[in-house]
Amino acid sequence: MAPDLEIKQKTITSAQQLALETADGKLHVLCVGISDYTTGSGFAKLPVCTNDAVKVAHCFQDVRELNADKAKIRTLTSKNGSPSKGAIIQAMHELACGANESDRILFFFSGHGQRLDDDDEFYLVPEDAFRADDRDTLLSLFSNC
Repeated sequence: MAPDLEIKQKTITSAQQLALETADGKLHVLCVGISDYTTGSGFAKLPVCTNDAVKVAHCFQDVRELNADKAKIRTLTSKNGSPSKGAIIQAMHELACGANESDRILFFFSGHGQRLDDDDEFYLVPEDAFRADDRDTLLSLFSNC
């Protein structure tokens, strides 16, 4: 590319914007970041996970081309509430129920994950997990699929 070649900013026409919105639907986002695990749980604190979730959510708020519905971007972190197993499931339920058939949903998780010795399934570790080897305290996203 020639060094003197100018890059012109494209402007989106209303027809292009309409095509973008109807082709992909609006994006609904849930970002979960867990930094504060209890000492007895067997999981170490992860100082950056809350910030990861907040930064990802801000990207979807700030970058118009990602076509996220700003009213449907939610964060659930150790700093703005307790991302317990129940709270995460409730937020995921609200995320799914709030979208229509043309919408897209995105779930972002920053925190510990866990595999159990007797199980090939991968689990997310909610903030209120109290044992690393008990699947009832962990969050399985795919057990009902």
